[in-house]
Amino acid sequence: MAPDIRTLSTIALFASISAAGFWTIEGHFFRSKPGANMLEYVCPADTTPQQYQYTHIAFPDRLLCMLAEFFQVLFSPHHFKFTVHFITGYSAEVIIFLIEGTRSDKSWLSNPLVIGMVYQTLGAGSTVPLSLLIVILGSRGRARQPLTQPQAESVLLAIVLAYILPTICMFLLLDPKMTVIWQAFPIWQYLLQRFYLAIRPKTMASGFYSAKLALGATIISSFVVHYTLLHSSPVLRAPVAALIEWWPSWTLPDPRFATIESTGYHLLKWDSILSYSACLFAACSFAETWSEALTFLGLAPLGSALLSPGAFLSSLWIYREWRLNQKASAEKQLNEKAGIRRDDKGQTKGA
Repeated sequence: MAPDIRTLSTIALFASISAAGFWTIEGHFFRSKPGANMLEYVCPADTTPQQYQYTHIAFPDRLLCMLAEFFQVLFSPHHFKFTVHFITGYSAEVIIFLIEGTRSDKSWLSNPLVIGMVYQTLGAGSTVPLSLLIVILGSRGRARQPLTQPQAESVLLAIVLAYILPTICMFLLLDPKMTVIWQAFPIWQYLLQRFYLAIRPKTMASGFYSAKLALGATIISSFVVHYTLLHSSPVLRAPVAALIEWWPSWTLPDPRFATIESTGYHLLKWDSILSYSACLFAACSFAETWSEALTFLGLAPLGSALLSPGAFLSSLWIYREWRLNQKASAEKQLNEKAGIRRDDKGQTKGA
């Protein structure tokens, strides 16, 4: 069967966002003089005695060196506030993949471990759109089951213990080794979820309350940082002018003035713009109607300004989970009227 117009438009949209990400993030980094200097001198292909060896294997050590050094640049005093704002809000994007990859009827393509390692290695702005496209296309006709109680609890533990707490430690310590530990959070989340689901008794009870707690944790952390930074800056005096001044350029940074700090800040801006936009469009793609999708888009500017982009995204996923629970509850009532019941483990029983 040929793909419909909605599928084709979804592919075109997310592919375009991803292409923009590869140009503005990978393209700008590798073509910029500061980026080339980092590759040549700070993290060379052949490890040096001064370079910390995490695995004692050349390629992984160079990759980890680049990730750690890049974040150390973003921890500079001039850019630290925005780095904190983006990373705390990033929890909303992380939990989206956790939730969609934990559903009972998920596609095998929606693997949060694989997806997480890809966007952590190559950058959120370029790979999150493609990852979301995979989740959306793989979820056609699926991903309609709300989280069960054990699944939601595993998501709650994964986002709090394997993301929020390591993020706090990273910002408190500002140490390259802690940064590398944080970079591997998809692995810690995967291990924590697998362990918890292995020991937790199975039940088909609704996990909406725990899902709200998990998403609420990302909303609170994102909003607190957003509110604190927003009200301690002059942005509120002229928000539109501040946004225009902040908006990164599409062209390569001028090599005469570019530093590794300004280049890193430039890349992080595009990371935030493109990855947040992709997640918003993903929420729209899961909407039941066009009017619902347009409502999400219409609320996005105000919701992002008042709550923070991350908190607004998480609120959309609370709504999605609530809607799926409402549908599951209605279906359960219809089945009970028809004499079909399910026990706590999901096994079907006749009347």
